Amino acid sequence: MFGGKSVSEVAALEGAAQIGSGPASSGGLIAPAAAEPFVVSPRAAPRLSAMDCVLLILELGGLWALNQVGYLLVARMHVPLPGNVAGMLLLFTLLCTGVVPVRLFERSSALLGRHLPFFFVPFAVGLMDLGGQIVSQGWMLLLVLVASAAVGLCVTGWVAQLLSRVKGQP
Repeated sequence: MFGGKSVSEVAALEGAAQIGSGPASSGGLIAPAAAEPFVVSPRAAPRLSAMDCVLLILELGGLWALNQVGYLLVARMHVPLPGNVAGMLLLFTLLCTGVVPVRLFERSSALLGRHLPFFFVPFAVGLMDLGGQIVSQGWMLLLVLVASAAVGLCVTGWVAQLLSRVKGQP
């Protein structure tokens, strides 16, 4: 992709530019000769240096440590919240307050984001293992999903209308 255009679009645009600037014949335009293939070499993955690998391991270790602190806080405070969610909230708080700069987790977040689909594989395998239950009680699951989506949409609409009325008043 080049600026939102595919390779074939770029080649077509270059061909159109050649047509318009070529010698005149039959009304000022001529068909271009056989277009040369526009070959784009795949972008080579950047090689990580030893220092980059060490920094990536430290970042991942920091994320793991925040996750463990979240589990510890939940266990000590007896909060009905999953420990990993508490760890994410802790990380979010540290990033928002500026205690931890965002740049400290750029490498690890890019790596984890790039491989995000792999984190859903265990979930999908677990669903396959529960296939019999999903088939027998799937209608209840579907009902809950539709009802929760409807409630979420209604509440969002009501809040949006309320905020638009409040904002409209001086």
